[in-house]
Amino acid sequence: MTLATASPLELEAIFHGLEHELKHFIALLEQEQRLLGQRQPQTSALDEIRQAKLANAGRLEALETRRRDWLAQSGLSNDPLELQTALAGQPQLAQAWWKLVTLTRRAQARNRLSGDLIRQRMALHSRILDSLHERAPGHYGADGRPGAAPARLNVSA
Repeated sequence: MTLATASPLELEAIFHGLEHELKHFIALLEQEQRLLGQRQPQTSALDEIRQAKLANAGRLEALETRRRDWLAQSGLSNDPLELQTALAGQPQLAQAWWKLVTLTRRAQARNRLSGDLIRQRMALHSRILDSLHERAPGHYGADGRPGAAPARLNVSA
């Protein structure tokens, strides 16, 4: 099958689905970043976003599999430049493809930013725990739990 005989309507539907899911993923990342920027983010809200991102990733993967299958049935590889060339005669599909490329790059940048924010939070919490452990050795164990209580000085005698 070639692009001329393949169903451009099917590819258009796949592109539309990918666009919708990428926009949703970006919105989830933006919500996550707002929460991570708060002084004390609600862990329940972060968990809800994590669950939503996992569900979204599953839908994106299913659509990406459909896109790859469509390409293979059309005799095309997964090379973005080859697809761009093949879509040259289909301006609406070519525009939709470049919109997906742009959204994908935006999602990747947002995802990197979320990862950086999470790493910063983890480093901050690690420094706080280290500081607590240094200031009161024996009060907190390496796991952050209270250790054995230190002996108290008996001044009543």
